[in-house]
Amino acid sequence: MRSITWGILGVVLAGAVGCGGSSSPTSDFCQQSSAAMCQRAYACTPAAMQDADFHNAWGPNQSQCASGLAQLCALECGAGKQIDATAKAQCFSDINTQACSTVADGTLGNSCAQVCVDAPAGAGGSSGGGAGG
Repeated sequence: MRSITWGILGVVLAGAVGCGGSSSPTSDFCQQSSAAMCQRAYACTPAAMQDADFHNAWGPNQSQCASGLAQLCALECGAGKQIDATAKAQCFSDINTQACSTVADGTLGNSCAQVCVDAPAGAGGSSGGGAGG
C-alpha cells in the first residue's frame, strides 16, 4: 500500500507555516477534497479491515484524516497557485466514482494532484529591478 505514515505527516505538518484560517479557492478546495477522500476511504473500508496499515495511510479517524490531508494539500496549493476548474471537477468525480479498491491500492483521487496549477506569469507582480541612472 502506497502511503505516508502519520509519523512522517506530523513532521511535515510541524514544519508548515502560513496555514491560517483564511478562506481562498485553494484552501476551500483542500478542505473539501480532503474531507471527500477521507469519507470515501472510511466508507469503503469496513471497521474490521481498518488495520494498522489502513490507519498509517489514512489516519486514526476520519476527522484527523481530513485535517492532515487538507494541511498537506495546503502545502502543495500554496502561494502562486490557482485552481484549474476542469481538473477540480474531475477530482471530485473520481473521488465519488472510483472503485473502493483504489483506497487499498493508493490511487484514490490521484487526479486531484492536477487541480492546483501555477498562476499565469505576472499574476503576482514582478520582482524586477532596473538599473539606476
